[in-house]
Amino acid sequence: MGFVAGANPAATCLDTGSVLKGLKSLDFLVVIDQFMTATAEAADLFLPCTTYLEMDDLVTAYGHHWLGLCQAVVPPQGESKSDSTIYQELAQLLGFGEVLAGEPSILIDRMLAPLNKYGITREKLIDAPMLNPTIDPVPFADKKFGTASGKYEFVAQFKPPKSNTKFQKQLQLLATKTLKMVNAQINLEDLPASPCVLANPETINDLDLSTGEQVVVESKVGSVQALLEADPTVLPGVLMFNPAAWQGDMQGVNQLRELAISDLGVAAAFHETLVTIRRG
Repeated sequence: MGFVAGANPAATCLDTGSVLKGLKSLDFLVVIDQFMTATAEAADLFLPCTTYLEMDDLVTAYGHHWLGLCQAVVPPQGESKSDSTIYQELAQLLGFGEVLAGEPSILIDRMLAPLNKYGITREKLIDAPMLNPTIDPVPFADKKFGTASGKYEFVAQFKPPKSNTKFQKQLQLLATKTLKMVNAQINLEDLPASPCVLANPETINDLDLSTGEQVVVESKVGSVQALLEADPTVLPGVLMFNPAAWQGDMQGVNQLRELAISDLGVAAAFHETLVTIRRG
């Protein structure tokens, strides 16, 4: 069985088709979420969870070192329950309920206990957020880096793109971060009515296509229909696909991205996919 909470792998992981195939091959899949995402639609059991307006929680985030509290202003709506409540009830059924027992305030106090000696408590966080004193606020303040020289090293050489428009008509697929999007989350008013891909005018001309026409973008793992637009800031031989998700998640860029591991650490290589485009 599978248990997914706080994630939407069918939208955010490479090769959506394979991810969904794997999820659907499970005997039983449980998904906790606030919305019916592509992952939730594949679930055998969907459990609605509360939003930040309906729960008490300890809040941290990547990119900064502040600690804060999330405080409920309305009770849970409909049949929704907080993640902690769901886990507590599941633990109770499995016979170790006492391990996770307690109101949110008790659990928050337990998590903050190691920081109490620094004066950080739940009561103080009610008044204002506080910096975590155990983390260096300035990365690499000692100017020591994990490189052979011990210094910061700029990349002097890099592998060129696998292909360009002159090589079997394949394009390098890119989908970069945008200011209006966080992973697979975006406000509906910022989401175009249908997928749109951008290419350099030279690329469009070389492929004998026209700006504004419907095209089919294909890779080894999937295909997506999109509107083709010209953008001179996109390099020739590159196809830009932003934003990277659409309603239902089934027309997003990860439908196209091939499964690959990067050569810098064990991580997904999100920009290694080659695609072709043709009239839709």
